[in-house]
Amino acid sequence: MELEVKNLSKSYGSFEVLKNINFKCFPKDVLVILGPSGSGKSTLLKTLNLLELAQDGELEISGQSFNFQQKINEEQKISLRKKVGMVFQQYNLWPHLKVLDNLTAAPIKVLKQNKKDARIKAKELLTQLEIQDKLDSWPLLLSGGQQQRVAIARALMMEPDVLLFDEPTAALDPKITNQVVKIVNDLKHTEITQIIVTHEVEFAKKIATHVLYLEDGKVIEYGDQSIFNNPQTEKFKHYLNM
Repeated sequence: MELEVKNLSKSYGSFEVLKNINFKCFPKDVLVILGPSGSGKSTLLKTLNLLELAQDGELEISGQSFNFQQKINEEQKISLRKKVGMVFQQYNLWPHLKVLDNLTAAPIKVLKQNKKDARIKAKELLTQLEIQDKLDSWPLLLSGGQQQRVAIARALMMEPDVLLFDEPTAALDPKITNQVVKIVNDLKHTEITQIIVTHEVEFAKKIATHVLYLEDGKVIEYGDQSIFNNPQTEKFKHYLNM
């Protein structure tokens, strides 16, 4: 099931943060969105989950279509988020719930999963991510890397078609960054489409199947991972050499 963005534009007042964005993704793709600060990367990512609404353009994602010139209601947003997960830069774990309950709360409430089945699946995911010993821990007692993996597991509990990551390696040391690389690459063996905002080029090179480079809210370059070695624009070439 493909994901397509057509002529997407987004403004805050008179400031146009996204300008006529177009791209496609397919199952198993890992699209990395690169660009300098203020280029519109995170705003674009949030638009894909309807956390931000554009003023113009169209979005086809997880079998659902949205025209941003038409009103999008809360029911549509909730329906989309059942299939489009997001791992936030600050993790956004619920501090009043232990790790296991962080993972099972939404599947039980939103997807109406059986509590026993949800707990079994949560334990399996925590084992895959090598943090099974933390299931009874409070989030605030975990390291940044452990919180990151819990956030990924929580998103995977919803069985998403698309998984969005906002700066998943920000403030992580190289060892933990390599763990995130492994998780992303392991997910390539599923049908999940991954879209990842990052400013770290070396991290991007290890995971990307495709690259979208933004500057000033515009797509400067878009292509498969070969553009790391053969950039088509001077702007992207300059960015890679910074």
